[in-house]
Amino acid sequence: MEDLYQQLSQNAIDLFNQNGGFKRIMIGLAGPPGSGKTTTAQKVCEKINEFIADGAATVLPMDGFHIPRKKLQEMENPEYLFKRRGAPFTFDSEALLAIIKKLKSNKETTVKAPSFDHALKDPIQDDIEIPASIKLIILEGNYLLLKDPVWFEISEEFDQKWLITADWEIIKDRLIQRHLKAGICSNYDEALARANENDIPNGHYIIENSVKPDFIFKGDL
Repeated sequence: MEDLYQQLSQNAIDLFNQNGGFKRIMIGLAGPPGSGKTTTAQKVCEKINEFIADGAATVLPMDGFHIPRKKLQEMENPEYLFKRRGAPFTFDSEALLAIIKKLKSNKETTVKAPSFDHALKDPIQDDIEIPASIKLIILEGNYLLLKDPVWFEISEEFDQKWLITADWEIIKDRLIQRHLKAGICSNYDEALARANENDIPNGHYIIENSVKPDFIFKGDL
């Protein structure tokens, strides 16, 4: 994977250099749950900072834009929404689009974005601060390249679009371990069922309904 991280970081640095540093570069990294988005984004960001300047690049996860559980409870058919939490319609895509536009247009002040607390299983508003010194942002999340309404507008905001995939059995194993570790599921069978009934279908939807990326690569090399 080290060669892949190097290649992606160089692509990002080239994009930054072509721009001359005059505008903030935004890269969208999408892919199925468990495909390796978070690790890839972090590794690439570290390499970019080694070459440009320490702290010039950062990662912004999409997880903070989960619709809070309290709000889901007030929506129609909350039982279904909780069962499918993590699907595109359980995220506040309009809020995400607004933050992206703010980050692109406002380079003079700090922009705040929500994080996601896996213990609370809910977003924490304004928990991530992106100062004016950040010149390149890697946004990582499942649905950033979808063709669906609002999500398509989000995809259009990126200077580069990256799509990561992985073998489905590897993805399933990663998801099972993730659900058990996070306490989302209490046992293996429950974690397997959640992966098969929610995460894997969401992953297939991403592959089948995303815009054409600038780069597509595998996260299980």
